[in-house]
Amino acid sequence: MSPGCDPKEPLIMPKRNSIRLTHTFIRKLIRPPSSGRREFFDAQEDNLCLRVSASGNRSWCVYYRLFGKNRKYTIGKYPTYSIEEARSEAAEIKKIIARNGDPVAERNYAQRKEAETNFEDDSVEVLSELFLNRYVQKHLRPSTVRDYRSHFRNDIVPAWSGRSVSSIGRPEVSMLLDIIEDRAPIQCNRVRATLSKWFNWMVERGAVEVNPVLSTPRRTTEVFRDRTLSADEIASLWRATEEMGWPFGPIFQLLLLTAKRRSEVSGMRWDEINLSKKTWTIAPERSGTKQRRRSDRALKPDVVPLSREAIKVINGLPRIGESEFVFVSRSKNDTPVSGFSQACRRAKELSGVTDWRLHDFRTNARTNLSALRVRKEIADKVLNHVDNTTDGRHYDFYDYLPEKREALQLWADHVTKVIND
Repeated sequence: MSPGCDPKEPLIMPKRNSIRLTHTFIRKLIRPPSSGRREFFDAQEDNLCLRVSASGNRSWCVYYRLFGKNRKYTIGKYPTYSIEEARSEAAEIKKIIARNGDPVAERNYAQRKEAETNFEDDSVEVLSELFLNRYVQKHLRPSTVRDYRSHFRNDIVPAWSGRSVSSIGRPEVSMLLDIIEDRAPIQCNRVRATLSKWFNWMVERGAVEVNPVLSTPRRTTEVFRDRTLSADEIASLWRATEEMGWPFGPIFQLLLLTAKRRSEVSGMRWDEINLSKKTWTIAPERSGTKQRRRSDRALKPDVVPLSREAIKVINGLPRIGESEFVFVSRSKNDTPVSGFSQACRRAKELSGVTDWRLHDFRTNARTNLSALRVRKEIADKVLNHVDNTTDGRHYDFYDYLPEKREALQLWADHVTKVIND
């Protein structure tokens, strides 16, 4: 219908450049634009649109017209919302539009009512779930979200189940921390931090008057690790990885060569690798970099230049069925590999090198990059550390890809020399 129609009648906007969206199409064929956004309308569900930004973020939205104006309802990010879930949500939005409703206004109203209702019930179960959904899920990294949920599920909710949050004071907090400290001293500090963040969130919203965690000290003094591997240890570990074979042998080799995090390498996908460009692109939602979703700077993918040695490792990897993952779980083809504790024990037995963790590989690479006279800002970019200086946040948007490639190749050449010697 033309724009000159009755402005009181809500309309569903016509589709443009529609295509039947699939998981394969989204993950393998859609590439982020150099700037701005690209929009892909779904051929199956009217007005469902996948928006792809230059930073690599993918989000679902539904376009519609209301009172003569174009409106947009944002469903959420992909893959948090799958194609099926997004289509189901779009179908419900169409029903609201059909009865002359405004989906955005109705959602905002429902959220306000939910807040009012839930704060009347100040039980630990209700307010912990509200905190996880309202704050943690929206503003923290996926790995941090998992940690927070684990703290509530395993420690906090079982200890205070059925209680009102206003009835919890410093004695209850201290008693809970005592129990956790006896079992896991470092974990005790993590749970304390989660509790403090939760109570601060409730203080802001008037659910409690004070934060009882503030008057309790950290239980365990944490010492930062400074473990690096010697040349002999690197050579012994590399030989051990060759004996281990797939999947953990190549995983450990790539961890050593790329200085990436365990979750990034173990969750590597085939569509992230571009052998012609010799790059491995990690999406922002999968990258472990300590960026906040609320940052004033858009999250960007981590483009990792692949050294000759890293490409050699990748070329030797098998393709398991139709799985999108490079390192596939032995039980499920649609999940990445697990079982690192046993793999680390095996590597220590074969190499004779002990007292190390996988994260020490990053420390080792960063230390050796300094020893190889790589500039600090380049070495930090290799580790994908965020530059929080004024220049880094607001002025310097260069990707440093050639410099990172040179640094990683220099590091790979050093590793090769150590192994051969």
